[in-house]
Order: sequence, then C-alpha cells, then structure tokens
Amino acid sequence: MGVAGVLLLSNLMLAGFVVTADTSEKTIVVPPQVDTPFSVQGNEVSPAYIEQMARYFSQLLLTYHKQNAQSQFDTVLHYTDPSVYSAMKTRFAVDYDRISRNDISSVFYLMGIHIKKDVAVITGELNGFIGSHLVSKRQKTYELRFKYNGKLTITGFNELEKDSVGSYQVVKPNEEVMIENQKPSSEAAMPGSFDGGVPNENE
Repeated sequence: MGVAGVLLLSNLMLAGFVVTADTSEKTIVVPPQVDTPFSVQGNEVSPAYIEQMARYFSQLLLTYHKQNAQSQFDTVLHYTDPSVYSAMKTRFAVDYDRISRNDISSVFYLMGIHIKKDVAVITGELNGFIGSHLVSKRQKTYELRFKYNGKLTITGFNELEKDSVGSYQVVKPNEEVMIENQKPSSEAAMPGSFDGGVPNENE
C-alpha cells in the first residue's frame, strides 16, 4: 500500500507537470523592419536583405538618447562578428559614457543606401542634441559591413568622408576628435567608427 501511494503521488505530480509545462516551440524572429522579400543561397544573401538589416542597425546606432543608448548598443553587439566584438564593445562603452555624462541624443534621417556585395553605404542627416537643444545638423555617410555564415553578423561600422579625389575614406575616432575641435564649442561629438575596410565609391 505504501508503494502504491508513492506511485499515485508521483503520477499526480507528473500529470501536473504535463498540464502546466510550456511545450511551445522556440521561434527566432527577425527585426520587424525586414518587410521585403529576400533570398539566401549558401553563404550569400540578397542585396534586399543587406539593405533591410542596414536600415535596422543604422537606426540603433545613430538614433538614440541616454535612456536607450545602452540597450540599443547591446542589441548591435548581439549581431557583431567575434573578430571585431572586443573593439566594438570598447567603443560602445566610451560612447555611452559620453552620451550619459553630457545628456547627448541623436536622430538620423536616412536619405539613401547603396549596396555593394556585403557592404551598405548609408547617407542621411544626423541631428545632434544636448538636452533639448539642437547643436549640430550635418549630412553624414556611414558604412556597415556584414558577413553571412549561417547568421548575418556585423564586421564593421565606420563614418566615411570623401577625399580630394572623391573616394570615401574612413573617419577614424582620433580624426573625428580633431574635426570636432574645429567646430563651434556648442556642438557635441557624434558617434565614431569601428574597424573595417572602405568601399570605393566607383565600385
């Protein structure tokens, strides 16, 4: 009778587990901004997918305020390739410290995207704020570099600037500081760049 009682109790516990257990299938979803058809073949993805993801990541990187910047940077890090993860994490930490300390916010208005293989060159208007005051309003160009190997990852994010012959060159963080020092003191420094190559404008 004792054994029967133990078996009855265990059966009741098992029945309760089956009824209450979460048996739903885990689903991986893509960002809602992906709203056009795209294709994947082997380790190659269509330009439409690169464009949609570039739109999504550019907003996370360039439109923010101090309350959501850390969360958005963390989301980008989740998609960052291991080869540049450490450098991007360090730069995000520096950027967030500056954003939080100076109450900086930014709004990026996308104007156009050019796709070349796994590179998206993005142009738009970047508005910088300190508190509620607009302190800078400039047209900017950035590149987002991707790699697809079963999962799309970011391998580079850079600000670009045209040189004297019309080719794009990366604006390195130290160069950006020099540029900012030449601006009126009321302007705030805007987001910088991460390691990665530069696509030739004529490609």
